[in-house]
Amino acid sequence: MRYVKELEVLNCTPEEARVYLAALELGESRLSVIAKRSRISTSRIETILPKLVQRRFCVQRVRGGLRLYAARDPKLLLEEESERLQRLRNLIAELRLLIPSTGEGKPRVRYYEGYEGIVEAMDDTLRMPNKTILAWADIDLAWQVLGDYYPQYIRHKNERSIFVRGIFVKGRIGERFKERARIEHREVKLVSREQFPISNEINIYDDKVLIISHRDLLGVIIQSREIADTQRAIFELVWGILEGRGPKTVS
Repeated sequence: MRYVKELEVLNCTPEEARVYLAALELGESRLSVIAKRSRISTSRIETILPKLVQRRFCVQRVRGGLRLYAARDPKLLLEEESERLQRLRNLIAELRLLIPSTGEGKPRVRYYEGYEGIVEAMDDTLRMPNKTILAWADIDLAWQVLGDYYPQYIRHKNERSIFVRGIFVKGRIGERFKERARIEHREVKLVSREQFPISNEINIYDDKVLIISHRDLLGVIIQSREIADTQRAIFELVWGILEGRGPKTVS
């Protein structure tokens, strides 16, 4: 199939590229038809298509009781990629303001793009066994974007005795995380989406801060003890408020 290699520039795996191209050629079609055209098994297509829908490569509609998929116009993908890169440039400009003017003690900043990049960034939080991660997230959105990876992440986290204290947006997965908090080594506070519209995920661990935009598939790890400790203090302040322990005022 033509253009599979070229689509790597949009962080598509060969299978994802084949599915997108098949959907583009077919127009609105059933999953089984796309599987046949792309020559990928139906079981794999059932995993790949939802990811393409999430990444806005494809759209899903229900018509006459049938679930149909269609590829989005490649021109729209280009326009959205340009917008995403502009947001990245703006983010980088803001993050550079955090860097001290002197070279000594300068924070290390690493950038990650695409699904695989976000997985790599998340894996970095697992390199510190027997410690605690402080996290803010819309965990339902994170679970939706990361798909099969998230259960693996939880299993590896538990194997390394890593504890998580999380402030999560209330939702189906957020409730599940709270219910399974004890057996999955975490403590959870849930906040309403209306009052706290958290979209980015932030993980604070050791001397690092990981910031993830799941919608844009972008991640940044800032390694700086001072920045990590400041973010840790902000987290503890909000955690205390959620527990009914307001901050002490200084007069």
